[in-house]
Formats: sequence, structure tokens, C-alpha cells
Amino acid sequence: MRDTAYNMQLKARLKVLHKLAGESIESLYKGDLDKHYSNIAYHYEKAETWDKAAEYYKKAGDYYRKNYNNEGEAAKLGFPVKKGDRRSAAHALAKHLHVIVVLKGHNTVIASPDGNVIIDKSGGSELATAGTGDILAGLIGSMLASWAPSNLKECLQVVAKAVGAHGLAGNMHQRIKHRLLQRTF
Repeated sequence: MRDTAYNMQLKARLKVLHKLAGESIESLYKGDLDKHYSNIAYHYEKAETWDKAAEYYKKAGDYYRKNYNNEGEAAKLGFPVKKGDRRSAAHALAKHLHVIVVLKGHNTVIASPDGNVIIDKSGGSELATAGTGDILAGLIGSMLASWAPSNLKECLQVVAKAVGAHGLAGNMHQRIKHRLLQRTF
């Protein structure tokens, strides 16, 4: 009984502290909030201030989609992506650099230098946040190392499987998070 009362007190206090942290970040960075959206959202989520958490998670997603998009990175490498033609840009980049290219996004494009292109339709906007590309890169590297493909075609297939697994994990995370939010309200 005592432990239960203690843990309840601690949780209530943590909620207050997280709410204060969210409010403090809002106040401290009032003119420059965009880089702090995900941190603010995190604190409001822990405070169980659901409306503010949802507002800032949406803003964070929008910010990251705008500022860290793969089309922009491809353009920096000299391969601008024309709207609706991600496939050609990914292939041109793969051919020029002699690598397999993964152009993450809605309908992720996986292209090899020999002209083979795979479109992966798994995953969604939940993967348009900072760090998910790093996770994907680690997954691709570990799968290539453990599967040890012996030719370009096999490499492309392993990369496509990694992209698919990453997308399915994102979908699963989104479903679980959605169910948790439904139970809360």
C-alpha cells in the first residue's frame, strides 16, 4: 500500500514537472520554437496534456518533412527531383555514384546502378521524423553484413527487405500509439 501511494505521488509530480518543462521551452524559445517542437511534444505527452502533445508532434513532423527531406538532399548532390519523378532521380544518382540509392518518402524508391528500381509502399508519415533514416541505415547495414549477398541483384533485394521491415515497424508503431491515445481519451 505504501509503495503504491509513493509511486502514485511520484507519477503525479513527474507530470507536473513535464508540463513545466514544456511551458518553459515554449517561453525560452518563443521566437525560435520550430527546432524544439519534438522536445515540447515529448514533455506534454509525459504530462498527459494530450492536446498540446498532439499539436507539437504535428508541428515537429511538418518541420522535419520540410527541412530534412530526401529530395532536398538529392538536389544538394546535383540530382534535383522533379515533382512526381522520384524514380528517375534515384536511378540517376545510383548510376552516377555506382551505389544502391534509397530515396525515403511516400513510396520509397530503391534504385541500383544497373537500372533496377523497387518501390516500397510500406511505411507512412510516422517515418518522416529525424532519426528514422539513421535507423534505416543501420538496419540496411546489419542486414547486408549478416546476409552477405554475393551480387548486385541480391544486394538490392536485401536493401528492399530492410526498407520493407522499416516501413512495417513504423506502421506497427503508429497503430500501437493510436490505440494508446484512444484509451486515454
